[in-house]
Amino acid sequence: MALKEYRIDRTAYLYETIKYYFDEPDAIFVGEFNGCLVLIHHELTWLLLEESLGDRAVRIINFFKNSEIVAIAENGTSYSFGYALIRNQQRIRLKIGDDGEILEDVGTALDAEKKLLADMNKRGQYQGLVEENLYEGDTIEQAHQLAQFEVCWRVPNVLFEQYLHQKLDWLSDNLILTRCLPT
Repeated sequence: MALKEYRIDRTAYLYETIKYYFDEPDAIFVGEFNGCLVLIHHELTWLLLEESLGDRAVRIINFFKNSEIVAIAENGTSYSFGYALIRNQQRIRLKIGDDGEILEDVGTALDAEKKLLADMNKRGQYQGLVEENLYEGDTIEQAHQLAQFEVCWRVPNVLFEQYLHQKLDWLSDNLILTRCLPT
């Protein structure tokens, strides 16, 4: 993501931003919702989800001193997710998973992770996931591993709700961002 000059182009709903990942990869989407700055760019999230933060990620983090930065990625098609929490220029949590396997797990579990697991246990959903995987022929260890992955895969939606105080499904259809294009 090289430093470029941008111009305001038009508004777009959150759900529309995905098509620009391929058609206009240099587009940046900017908005504000419930006191949070929302930035979307096809490289931005991944810069903050790298295990070792590069120079560009450090510059972004340093620009937003004394802030919380949450980088979130979730893809239901590939069954992958990633999230990172950076607080006061320190990354305190990084978790990435793909196709049933946790690839990165750095830092202490977030309150959102703990609460989600507790809620799923209370409602019997976690045990249901374990039993579902056992039914498909996995060992008990594999069934628990896949159930843990499923819990983690749901965390990005919980983080959207925690920070923006709205469910992602609602935001997708209602959050309007400004699309900015390179000049």
